[in-house]
Amino acid sequence: MYPVTPVLQKQIDELDKMARQSIHETVDVFAEGGITIACEFIKDTFLGQIAPGVASTVMNYRQKRFEKNTLATIEELKLQVQPIIHCFSKMDAEQRTKIGDEVFPLLFDYTADEPEQEKIKLFVNGFCSAAEQQLTEESKILFLYDILKSLRMIEIKFLLGVPEKLMKLYKGIPSERMQEYNRYQKWLEQFPVSPSHKRCIIQKLNRFDLVSVLDAYIPPRIDVAYRLDQLQLSPFGKEFIDFFKAQGSIVTE
Repeated sequence: MYPVTPVLQKQIDELDKMARQSIHETVDVFAEGGITIACEFIKDTFLGQIAPGVASTVMNYRQKRFEKNTLATIEELKLQVQPIIHCFSKMDAEQRTKIGDEVFPLLFDYTADEPEQEKIKLFVNGFCSAAEQQLTEESKILFLYDILKSLRMIEIKFLLGVPEKLMKLYKGIPSERMQEYNRYQKWLEQFPVSPSHKRCIIQKLNRFDLVSVLDAYIPPRIDVAYRLDQLQLSPFGKEFIDFFKAQGSIVTE
């Protein structure tokens, strides 16, 4: 557990204030007792996860990263407070309590020690998706968060460039399809990693079932990357991208 510094406490209070304001703007759609539950969801649940057990006078590297990441998480939540509260207004008391007590704390569990701060937006997007879908199945959320935690940003950016269908060449291929193929092929060739690194990325994404690789094609050497016409986004890969709203959330170039 890490200490809550004055800077972090100020941001927590600001998030709580924004949440309360948004709640009161939609007060008419809340069931009796819903306002109290939603308010406590933002502040008390969060504080219960990060309140320190012991005081500390000097922050070490991990503590600094914890504060930096937590502040970044709060900033992302501020941007999405209104849609989150809107989603809560559509839930019954049991759903609000479950997401507030079980799903919400997971967000900070995963972002606290995340080494790539750019991924924090995706974790917050995942929480928003869970709220939108009224997803209270903790095991599924943990499964998706675990995969996101395991991926590096360079791998996520590669995933976003993988076509949904195999880009095969054939006789008489329409010109617009040929242009699309050439665009994807250029992207694959210019992706800023070595062929061997690219191969490792594809194998990792394939291991998580985020992409599908044609079994018949195996690169002969480790320094040879997979060809574009052997690679496509899997159904789960599309679900993963949609859940974390990755498309459009991060810069891929």
